[in-house]
Amino acid sequence: MVDPVYPEPDDLYCVMYTSGSGGVPKGVRIAHRNLIAGIAGLYTCVSDCVTHNDVLLAYLPLAHVLEMALENLGYYFGGAVGYGNPRTLSDTSVRSCAGDMRELAPTLMPGVPQVYETIRKGVMTRLNASVLLRTLFWRAFAYKSFMVKHKLSGACLLDSIVFGKVHEMTGGRIRFLFNGGAVMLGYYENEEETRKSFTEDGWFKTGDVGEFDADGHLRVIDRIKNLVKLLSGEYVALEKLEAIYRGVQGIMNVMVYADSEHSPPIAVVMPNETSLLHMAREMGIDEHVMHSDPRIQEILLKYLQAAGKGGGLSSAEVVAGIVITPEEWIPARGLVTTTQKLNRRVINTRYKSEIQGVLKNA
Repeated sequence: MVDPVYPEPDDLYCVMYTSGSGGVPKGVRIAHRNLIAGIAGLYTCVSDCVTHNDVLLAYLPLAHVLEMALENLGYYFGGAVGYGNPRTLSDTSVRSCAGDMRELAPTLMPGVPQVYETIRKGVMTRLNASVLLRTLFWRAFAYKSFMVKHKLSGACLLDSIVFGKVHEMTGGRIRFLFNGGAVMLGYYENEEETRKSFTEDGWFKTGDVGEFDADGHLRVIDRIKNLVKLLSGEYVALEKLEAIYRGVQGIMNVMVYADSEHSPPIAVVMPNETSLLHMAREMGIDEHVMHSDPRIQEILLKYLQAAGKGGGLSSAEVVAGIVITPEEWIPARGLVTTTQKLNRRVINTRYKSEIQGVLKNA
């Protein structure tokens, strides 16, 4: 029998690669102390509300650093882990069987905004199919919010009457610098990137831009590389805009394009093909040309602009044109990474002529 060899704090735990959205993926050298510090930090935040009886739904790629940290956290507090897929989470995402959420009935489901947006759209699709159901839902939602805010009894009754189906389905700008035990050792065999990513006194430059809100909370706005100066001199944060436009019903994904030679940004979108086909048939438009039909483009653009204005965007942040793509944005096509981040370089290259055409008319 061989005695176990315990690692030292600075021994390499793994090499976790970045998504590659900005070019060639970089290998991040993570030591055992980085992992332990990260798990300790996470557990400090959730220790009061997790137990060994909890069930964690793991559905992000296993090569995603958040997924790695969450799984190890689950093992630490003794919970069960079930594996799902972002494409099969809800009942509306699959046919002839239950979605991963209903099947597993998780008590914990950490994730990324795009996944939650997909779930929200699934709920909204069902609500929009019935005026009565939609009215009942939003009135109940407002009433429950009021009762919870004022600590009144009876809110749980609405859960069983109105929100039961949803429960069944789901079962000023600054740069960020970090230091501490959870920060990586550096990039694998890439001394230049490692040197550029740290200050001289050891602080890690995350590459994020943020601001303090009215309550004093620090909020991430975007990546520094995604902060674009327009021809008008104003700056726009691409990911901030995309988070708002991605919530438009009928649109599955969106990339906002902007540069210093044009003032208004435009949107490159992946539509919900079912919704688009329904719209085309109602308007008598051939499905083979519906992605480039000006009438459909105008309708979707108005939806985006309404969402932008409703989301409090300035006039410089409201898109002035749209490109509707005919293909699904999946990692196999290179349009998004394995962690579902936009691959802007590939999208810009593939739809360069369409983007330039829209910019001329925007």
